[in-house]
Amino acid sequence: MSYLSDELGWWVEAETGARVVDASPLGKGASRRTWGVDLDDGRRVVVREDTGTGPVAGTALTLRREAAVYRALTSAPVPVAKLLAASPNGRALLFDLVPGTDDLGSLSDDERHSVARDYGRCLGLLHAVAIAELDLGPLMVNGREPTSADIALWRAIRDRRCGDGATPVSAPALQWLAAHVPDAGGLTSLCHGDAGPGNFHHDKARITGLLDWEFAHAGDPHDDLAWVAVRNQLLGRPLALAATYAGWREACGFDVDVEGLEFYRALVLVRMAISCDAALTWTGGETTPATRVQAALRPFLAPAILEALRRAGCDAAFVDELDPPARAEWESSSIAGVLGDPSDLDDFKVAL
Repeated sequence: MSYLSDELGWWVEAETGARVVDASPLGKGASRRTWGVDLDDGRRVVVREDTGTGPVAGTALTLRREAAVYRALTSAPVPVAKLLAASPNGRALLFDLVPGTDDLGSLSDDERHSVARDYGRCLGLLHAVAIAELDLGPLMVNGREPTSADIALWRAIRDRRCGDGATPVSAPALQWLAAHVPDAGGLTSLCHGDAGPGNFHHDKARITGLLDWEFAHAGDPHDDLAWVAVRNQLLGRPLALAATYAGWREACGFDVDVEGLEFYRALVLVRMAISCDAALTWTGGETTPATRVQAALRPFLAPAILEALRRAGCDAAFVDELDPPARAEWESSSIAGVLGDPSDLDDFKVAL
């Protein structure tokens, strides 16, 4: 069964009524293990496993929390994987396989445009769902302003999982962001929390599923739009942001606030830095196959956070104080000149 534990294999067999004949790892995420599992009746299912030793182990980002999202979206007009079962101990989830692929590199320009627009449409449909109609269980913030609650969650993850390995800019950045949360005008939605290329499947014409909901939370839809822009930039801009945002507006009918996007881009980058720090702290600072991406990305994030904060209106002294060492670390890194300059962030006004 290729690394799939006997206990997990037996659970899959009990839930599906079929025998496991093979299993192989899917994806490159450091937070969870994901398996493609072949059954003797010809089906292929997917297992998400929490080993209890990953970078977000012991935090609020549990598989029980992720399972609540899939259950809440069962009747929503958003393509997601079908949750078949959750293990009684909360350590594994079983899904139907979402058809399609996450590869965007082989698409023609027309196909790329169609996928971008349909992806925006799917996000718009998600954000248009009245959050009060969703049973989000552990994601509910009990009357707190949702973005403030999410910032507090990530501060707790930083304190618990990063220790001395935390990127220096993340603490003052979180403090500034917590004090400057934009007024959402009463607009609160379920946010995917890690939206963008790599976290959805398509079949060249339409989106077949939004994937990886471990960072999902209640919040401002601009949070997801900023995630799309950040992931898109880091992956070489495979999506046309203008098409994505156009599809989003058509589906939900909301306007895009550029200032809000700037704030949430900074928050997205801070979350990314904390995720990278937690992954590398988990391995004792050692770069492993599971954390190679995080180790390469980490030097980019600090100067990118500082630039994003400036664009969001932050003029706190720490921005200029931390910029020289952050820039020096980036310029000496292995991917300087490959990924692009951290200050070369997408211009949202052009994208809109």
